[in-house]
Amino acid sequence: MNKKIIKIINPNSSKKITKEIDTIAKNTANFNTKIITTRYVNGISSIENYYDEAICIPNILKEIKKESKNKEIKGYIIACFGDPGLLAARELTKYPVIGIAEAAMHITSLISTKFSILTTLPYCIPMIQKLINTYGFKNICCNIHSINLSVNKIKKHTKELIKKIEKKCQIIIKNDNCNSIILGCSAMSPLSNYLTKKLNIPIIEGISSAVKLIETLISLKLFIN
Repeated sequence: MNKKIIKIINPNSSKKITKEIDTIAKNTANFNTKIITTRYVNGISSIENYYDEAICIPNILKEIKKESKNKEIKGYIIACFGDPGLLAARELTKYPVIGIAEAAMHITSLISTKFSILTTLPYCIPMIQKLINTYGFKNICCNIHSINLSVNKIKKHTKELIKKIEKKCQIIIKNDNCNSIILGCSAMSPLSNYLTKKLNIPIIEGISSAVKLIETLISLKLFIN
């Protein structure tokens, strides 16, 4: 059986984050799915504002346009929580293109009546709020919170950092009375399982959410000509 190939595009240059994205995706994917994860070696190290997004979008579109002729690739995932260039990317291929923010929100909405989001820096909050409004989840998103740390600090995953994120999630659960929390950064994704067990509510990350959604779309042959 030929494996269906899903290409994951990490729009930043971080080798560590790319490796973690690849590991999560491969651990989540079905046995007949092949994951290929790429990064931009000469790109920016993190994407945390609209300027960063504007810089990375041309690279995302160039990659998908180039690979659109490759019939073995059946879907694409944009592995940045801002979902940069998502709608434009969908115009370049008939196969599914999914952003990890939209994927996480859809998955969370299926198991939660109310969810909150934990992101990196305060500046990211209005960016995520715009996505929530665009995707139609404003009625079930309680709040968006910031851990007030950059991606480059979060990706180190120190014990102090993990404890800080855990404590912040506890405060969110108490104050927002939410059923689940979305981790609003791919650098936080490796902490999802640990936090879910510690906090006893679903802590959702976008990488695995996107993989399962795109596998479903591929299996249903829901393509746009």
